[in-house]
Amino acid sequence: VLTALDRLEAGATEFYFHPAVARTDGLEKAAPGYDRLGELAALTSRDVAAKMRALGLKTCGFRDIGLG
Repeated sequence: VLTALDRLEAGATEFYFHPAVARTDGLEKAAPGYDRLGELAALTSRDVAAKMRALGLKTCGFRDIGLG
């Protein structure tokens, strides 16, 4: 995520995640090997938050940018 943030171009960018707080048989069956816990860690990372602040980025929904 940190590398992707450094490569953003001007405009809106969507990051698509499927985080989870625990591994379950159902989630593993739906997407074997998918790193949902790693995605949660990235989304809650202080380093990611600091990088976003440093780059002047903010999170928002589609409605916030006129797309929903």
